[in-house]
Amino acid sequence: MDEHRLEAIAVGEPLDPERHRVKTTIKAVTYYRLAIEHEDGMWRCRVFVDL
Repeated sequence: MDEHRLEAIAVGEPLDPERHRVKTTIKAVTYYRLAIEHEDGMWRCRVFVDL
């Protein structure tokens, strides 16, 4: 059986409750504008979420 592995890089900043108020939760990941690309031996995936 082939071995599969996923590594991800997420960018952002530390949570500051004074500046970052949670107003809603994520309902689902959507296929809207989903992009999966293979470039220079690496895979890149872009997803959007429904709020």
